[in-house]
Amino acid sequence: MIIIAFKRSLLCAAAGTLLLGACAENTRSSESGASQPASTPPSSQATGQTAGQTDANANTAAPASTTESRAIEMITGSNTGPTLQQAKEFLEAAELEIKNMNAFSARAQWVNSNFITQDTDWLASLSAEQNSQMSTRLANEAKRFSGLKLPASMARKMDGIKRGSNFPAPEKPGAAKELATIMTSLNSAYGKGKFEIDTTDKRVIAILDSQDAKGKKDGSLKDEAPEGTINLGQASRIIAQSRDPQLLQSVWEGWRSIAPPMKEDYANMVSLINEGAGELGFADAGALWRSGYDMPADAFTQEADRLWGQVKPLYEQLHCYVRAELNEEYGNAVVPVDQPIRADLLGNMWGQAWGNIYDVVKPAKAAEGVDLDKLLKDADYDALKMVKTGEAFFTSMGFDPLPETFWERSLITKP
Repeated sequence: MIIIAFKRSLLCAAAGTLLLGACAENTRSSESGASQPASTPPSSQATGQTAGQTDANANTAAPASTTESRAIEMITGSNTGPTLQQAKEFLEAAELEIKNMNAFSARAQWVNSNFITQDTDWLASLSAEQNSQMSTRLANEAKRFSGLKLPASMARKMDGIKRGSNFPAPEKPGAAKELATIMTSLNSAYGKGKFEIDTTDKRVIAILDSQDAKGKKDGSLKDEAPEGTINLGQASRIIAQSRDPQLLQSVWEGWRSIAPPMKEDYANMVSLINEGAGELGFADAGALWRSGYDMPADAFTQEADRLWGQVKPLYEQLHCYVRAELNEEYGNAVVPVDQPIRADLLGNMWGQAWGNIYDVVKPAKAAEGVDLDKLLKDADYDALKMVKTGEAFFTSMGFDPLPETFWERSLITKP
């Protein structure tokens, strides 16, 4: 005890100015009612914040060390750095905070996705803002462990935290709120997107006119499109089922008419997340995304190029075959054999899956495909029965049944 007391006296004498400055800081903190023990690691501060609460100090730097340790560093010139135990405590606290925040965010996003209103937009924006602030703060706190050798499992967790979210906001005041507002606005505009269509067009009516409770159709779209507009789901049905190139082009272009008003917000979002990614040590958001596969971003690009090189010959043959079959269906004016295929002819709103045009391009001697929709309807399956059948598959393998809250809180069919 005498040696320790002597050591403290020596440190105070050698670093008196530093200690007096720290003492003044502690006094101010005490007066404001916000003081914390100097030895409390940044990670332990996180555990006191519950999901949904804003953190007034979310963008402030955590204290680097205690006053005494700083004084030792001044005298000895040594800095032992963070320990494995501190890294473990940080990860445990961060995991708890992330879990709580995710529970809050998931509920907010779920409500907004199913009931898009001004109020649910606000709620989704708030949760996104708080999530972004938390991710950025934890990512910056994790940097202090960069030089520490960690077990593989801890290193992987730490790397994930350092990357923050896929859409990191810069640390500057107001950036997280601005980014969250923009992203919620974009999601809402996309989810509510509709465009005008001729609701008297028999080609459209044949696809979108739905059966009533008695299994009959009324030959109009007065219920399906009362305002003369259709949404993405309806447009996707036309793209999947129609074989009229004029109608397909009209619907394809119609859906994309909702995008121009979103252009400015989208550009601002990209600028913000690139700035946020830069603060986390990445060239841009793309580099951040590519770094999330247990390899450096550049290595991921090289691996993707290598895999594409293996698949490309098959894809070129498939593309050539499908183009020839579509040419036979629609003619040279619609599908020239020496040009790219029109994306609206591929049966998918984004041209990313071609299964819906199998009836047009299937080989002559190919076996008939299975119409799952017809089989399900013939067996009197509705949406609820499909979910329960899926649950039965997993319980048959020994998994627990879905909790009662799943049935209470889920929307089995779109509202």
